[in-house]
Amino acid sequence: MQEPVAAAMAYGVENKGRDGFWLVFDFVCGTFDAALVKVEEGIVKVTDSSGDNYLGGKDLDFAIVDNLVIPHIQ
Repeated sequence: MQEPVAAAMAYGVENKGRDGFWLVFDFVCGTFDAALVKVEEGIVKVTDSSGDNYLGGKDLDFAIVDNLVIPHIQ
């Protein structure tokens, strides 16, 4: 099970009254995973899910540091 699906299911069980479509994503550790889920009365149904094994990781970390952290410190 992809991390976004697990997160949506855990959140949906605890938060009734937040019905609708959710886009949940996980963007760490060298991969990008996303899931589109529909929540109705606390029931989570996965509409679609996908991922990219080569998006994220060190390149993303370096881009954040170079473009956000260092300019903020300067």
